[in-house]
Amino acid sequence: MNNQPNFSIAPEAILADKFLMCIPRAKSVTETDLKLIINNQSDKDLFDNYQSIALKILIDEGYVTEARGVGISNSSSKYSLTQKGRELKDAGGYVLSLKRKNEKDTHSNKVTKAEGKKKIFDNKVKIFLLLLAAITPIIGVLSFWKNSTSKSDTPAPTQGSSANDTTPKNNRQIGISTELPEVIPSKNNSTLTQVEKSAAKPIVPSNETKPLPENQTNSSTTNISIAKQPIQITTSDNIEFKLTKAEGNSKAQTIKLTILLTTSAANWYIMSAVRSIIDPEGNEYTLKSFTNGASNYSRSIDLNTGVPIKCTYTFGGVLPDVKRIKLFSYSYTHSWGEPFAVEFRDIPVDWD
Repeated sequence: MNNQPNFSIAPEAILADKFLMCIPRAKSVTETDLKLIINNQSDKDLFDNYQSIALKILIDEGYVTEARGVGISNSSSKYSLTQKGRELKDAGGYVLSLKRKNEKDTHSNKVTKAEGKKKIFDNKVKIFLLLLAAITPIIGVLSFWKNSTSKSDTPAPTQGSSANDTTPKNNRQIGISTELPEVIPSKNNSTLTQVEKSAAKPIVPSNETKPLPENQTNSSTTNISIAKQPIQITTSDNIEFKLTKAEGNSKAQTIKLTILLTTSAANWYIMSAVRSIIDPEGNEYTLKSFTNGASNYSRSIDLNTGVPIKCTYTFGGVLPDVKRIKLFSYSYTHSWGEPFAVEFRDIPVDWD
């Protein structure tokens, strides 16, 4: 079982990572250019809410320099990477550095706790050895006193006892027989012996088994649940995309798609860019809401090796007569902005 604590990434850190990856290594960009790049990645709300905080983080930590423009507006300000920022970009980005720092801190805390527990255990062992060393002499004294007391309580042989010991010898000399007469067993004694012998026989359990009632024999088979198979599975870029559900809500006129993402590569993250689905008639329905793991606002998806992450995407304005989705394109990008996409076609919809 994995006991690592949950580590969540703030939206401003995600946007700072995007800024770092978008700024060229040897050129500078304006704030307007950054906004255009982020809007193309469908993260307009993220830029509008956190752009000033994200830029301040990169500037304060020495990854980006700012050349302010002339006038009140900062739209003409230019931003360029420092040497430290270029090194961070080559190392995987700002978010990845936060994750590594968190793993390092977690490891340090575990080492500190382990050393503390070892110290407590060593102290307990020392106390036990001291107590044992103090109790051992006391136990030896008590044992010696008990042995000496038992010897002093043993009675010494008397003259009467010695005379009794010689009685059989004197009787033999006189001619008196000391042997006991032979006891002849009676019928009652033989009967008692037979009863004792029969009672000593081991009891052998019967191998017969009673049949169970019919209502009990069939109950085990009726409780077996059959797991639903995924609708479609595809693998791309070391990631398995498993489409498990396509559920339609007649009242809300929505379709919700459930997909599991599992990576076989090292721990990393991607940014989902899902936008719409298309029915067989060519009608396109836009994304209404989504969940990426436990988040319903961030498009960043953290992927740990071999661990599935559940994501849902709900599309609005769909009528119940749409029984099948012709195309669902799952688009996404890596932290460095490289676009990827996998396609699911002819998906049956299960309407409520």
